[in-house]
Amino acid sequence: MNPYQLTSTLFTVSVFLFVSCSTEQNKKEEKIDTIQKITKIEKSDSLVEVPADTISLQFLLENAGDYPHDIKLFEKPQLKERLKKLLGQRYQFFMETWAVESPIEINKNNAIIAACEAHNCDATNFIVVADMEKEILFAGIREVGKVQVFSEKSNIKNEELEKWADKK
Repeated sequence: MNPYQLTSTLFTVSVFLFVSCSTEQNKKEEKIDTIQKITKIEKSDSLVEVPADTISLQFLLENAGDYPHDIKLFEKPQLKERLKKLLGQRYQFFMETWAVESPIEINKNNAIIAACEAHNCDATNFIVVADMEKEILFAGIREVGKVQVFSEKSNIKNEELEKWADKK
């Protein structure tokens, strides 16, 4: 390769990297703007009082579109302790079997976190729904077709959890 070709190649690669990084930064800025708008809307409405000992789920807004494993979601104390308490004896199965993930989705006031067992998605899958308006955590475990649902408040239902539970 002559010096001209080398310089040309290096220039092309540099421009490509610059454009790629710039585009990624713009996407992150757009995501942050959207999160800030959602947060402002939610704060303007009257929200349900959260008991002082409850750890807020609002941090999930910042992680919309991220994969739970990439951000070590289940290691975050804001979620880990509440999930352990919610699932009880099923927590270990949940953590050991959780494998193929979807990105975190925000739908209305719900953060939806879903995954399934590797090579067995139809029969064994999971959902965690965080109602950020009411500050209530819900979860579902479908194991070989049998569905269990969990709620921090037994008298409160969640539409996203019910839709997941009704899937065949």
